Amino acid sequence: MIALSGQEIWMGTHSNLGPIDPQFGMQPFQLFISEFKRAYDEIDENPNKLHVWRPILEQTPPTFLSIAEHAVAWSKEIGKSALIGSMFKDDPCGEQKADKIIEFLTNEQGIRNHARHLHREECKNAGLNIVEFESDQYMQDLILSIHHSCMVSLANTPMIKIIENHNGISYIKEQA
Repeated sequence: MIALSGQEIWMGTHSNLGPIDPQFGMQPFQLFISEFKRAYDEIDENPNKLHVWRPILEQTPPTFLSIAEHAVAWSKEIGKSALIGSMFKDDPCGEQKADKIIEFLTNEQGIRNHARHLHREECKNAGLNIVEFESDQYMQDLILSIHHSCMVSLANTPMIKIIENHNGISYIKEQA
């Protein structure tokens, strides 16, 4: 979602974006919503299936379905707003383009897994403004230098997350 707030996304041959897939712990909300609907449909079609679904549904805390639905809707709103406010800021068709991209990034049937890598060509085909950083050797060297520095730091320290902006302000999270 951070990448959607830029005017363009610089990607290399081996670069990937991930889907928009809000989660609670390790549980993807969209998958929970789909399974809940599947249970409803199966029980509605054949009430005898209630005995199969009951133990699963009884584990669901009150309001969890609403929390999941709100999280999914909110993540779509945030992503769309980021695209309209940056990448498609002056584009008269920006809202329609943003809708198409958000549908691509949140389609759990197409994505199928939170860990899914969305390659550069897929991102381009979805309508994202992708710049191939191989087209600018200087920029490629800068990007790969930062990438390799981060990878070495993450592999050899207790750090698990590094975020730094252009003003040198950083957030570093260590393993608990």
